[in-house]
Amino acid sequence: MFYPFTKPEIAAAVYPERSDGTGPDLLETNLIDNGQFRTSLPDFWRVSPDGRASLVRGYREDIRLDDPGRWLSPMTVLRETTELVRHARAFARRFPTATAVSFRCTWLGLHGREISDLDPSVYWSPGKIAAADKRITNGEWTVVQLNADWAKVVADLGCPILALFGMDYCSAEMVQGMAPKFVSI
Repeated sequence: MFYPFTKPEIAAAVYPERSDGTGPDLLETNLIDNGQFRTSLPDFWRVSPDGRASLVRGYREDIRLDDPGRWLSPMTVLRETTELVRHARAFARRFPTATAVSFRCTWLGLHGREISDLDPSVYWSPGKIAAADKRITNGEWTVVQLNADWAKVVADLGCPILALFGMDYCSAEMVQGMAPKFVSI
């Protein structure tokens, strides 16, 4: 997430913000449309000088499993949300005047997906299927909160996704308990 590759065909480059060539310059990496690069998890990111950052990424489950569009892993949702929050925290440290960070996270293509896991040793109760196709979460937290209570921020952003699957027990404590496993994925 937000990795500044140096290989020329995938290295971050400067682009104008809008497709018509106007707007401020942004740093962008596009691993989705680049036909020269094959990756297990293509993504697209861009960062602006004023601190705005965007990330577009497909579901890891769709790339690794034989049945794309069918599964969603709670571990992946919370791990990638944690990664986003930790990157935001790191970016905020680079902006000395930053006092808060705003998030807007959108998950699409959820309808019909069932809770499962990429790791066959992790068991989630079967039959937890999303009826809704989309969930948007957002919020603003101070830089101090991102440092001191990151698990609550992750839970506030990620748990509403899992609630669509009937997982009403997602919490900051659950995120904190899963965190030691995040590095191994």
